[in-house]
Amino acid sequence: MKQLIVYFSRIGENSVDGKIEMIKKGFTEVLAEKIHAITGAPMFKIEPVDPYPNDYQECVKRSRKEDESGEKVPYLHPFDNLDEYDVIYLGFPCWWRTYPRVVASFIRDYKFIGKTIYPFCTNEEGQLGLAENELRSDARGALIKPGFACKGIEVDKVDDRLKAWLEK
Repeated sequence: MKQLIVYFSRIGENSVDGKIEMIKKGFTEVLAEKIHAITGAPMFKIEPVDPYPNDYQECVKRSRKEDESGEKVPYLHPFDNLDEYDVIYLGFPCWWRTYPRVVASFIRDYKFIGKTIYPFCTNEEGQLGLAENELRSDARGALIKPGFACKGIEVDKVDDRLKAWLEK
């Protein structure tokens, strides 16, 4: 069983406990690194061609527009050998109760038939929102397992819970 960690994460201004703060490493990236440390699975970062703005309010405006229009958001560096992997840990910040459109674009570009996807996310609420249901639609043919969610601010405090999720 070959595993892969695919994730999108954003740096810059972020909402942290209701306050706007500058972060130098995205919370989802921190979580992806923790999963890597436990599983040893290789990591692939989804990077938009046009990076999201560092300014929090500008990022919110752009992500809202993308979500409402459902537009395809191009990303750099296509992943050439996804067929080799059986299990995908798919990470993202939860925006508008689901994954960002750049993640949706990645998912729609690949065939996930017969693959198992474990979604994981970070956000202010610590919930996956609609992401698992949307994944069932976007990643047709994949087995979507229960995901892992945490508040971004708590990403350094979830090691035991993360290990328990990975052991299931």
